[in-house]
Amino acid sequence: MDDNLIGTRHEHIARAKDLFRAMAQANLRKQWVAQATINFADDEELLALAAWLYRTSIPR
Repeated sequence: MDDNLIGTRHEHIARAKDLFRAMAQANLRKQWVAQATINFADDEELLALAAWLYRTSIPR
């Protein structure tokens, strides 16, 4: 278990993106939390995927 969702290497970031895409494809509308370093914001695609998942998980 790691308390940093994006890890320290490029393959870790790719895995996080794959996770977010799978959550979106499954239409998984669950609220969730994770820890990540500020470097999370360095990757625009990763940030956009996470933001989209956040917006779609908010109960209406």
